Amino acid sequence: MIRYFNYPLVPIMMRAYGLPHYQIVGPSWLETERYDIVATVPKGSNKAEVPAMLRGLLMDRFHMRVHEEMRQTNVYALVVGKGGPKLRRPESVDGPEVIEFSNTGTLKARTLASLASMLSSVVDRPVVNMTGLEGNFDISLSAAPEDFPGLQRIASQRGDADGHPPGDSETLPLPSVFTAVRELGLRLEPRKLPLRCLIVDFAEKLPRED
Repeated sequence: MIRYFNYPLVPIMMRAYGLPHYQIVGPSWLETERYDIVATVPKGSNKAEVPAMLRGLLMDRFHMRVHEEMRQTNVYALVVGKGGPKLRRPESVDGPEVIEFSNTGTLKARTLASLASMLSSVVDRPVVNMTGLEGNFDISLSAAPEDFPGLQRIASQRGDADGHPPGDSETLPLPSVFTAVRELGLRLEPRKLPLRCLIVDFAEKLPRED
């Protein structure tokens, strides 16, 4: 059974097409209108078949029509700094790639690809991992929450409690996200790169009932 309750369509499209949110281009209501979607999965189906089922569901219930194209996109390239990376290998490689994703401005991950993906969700443009560094690391980044305009949106979608940092006047201010990345021996460089985008040509806001 496929169940989505009080969900906008963009997260469902991300699962259906295997793309991050910034590579989906369409009307603004795809991110603001919320829906309850329940669909029966044929007996014997496996998880690998779910994306195709979701694509069919979107076409059937919302009459969604899409196409793909390459678009020049403003991004941040995550690259190695001049002094080299300041990253530690973990004692164990077990566990998820994303360890912590906090709306207080703390991100922890095991791979640079995961860090770039998390940053893409919360800063003002996509972050593309161009470090060339493979494998697992103990990655921890803390920056001022105001540097992450998408954090509160993510937290509200996940149902997290409001987690603003305490207003202690003796607490040292958190660095900017650019400074926090430099402390890892990395840099965020503004660039323009071609990205494969999914363009929504048409979709009906009022879905067709079963």
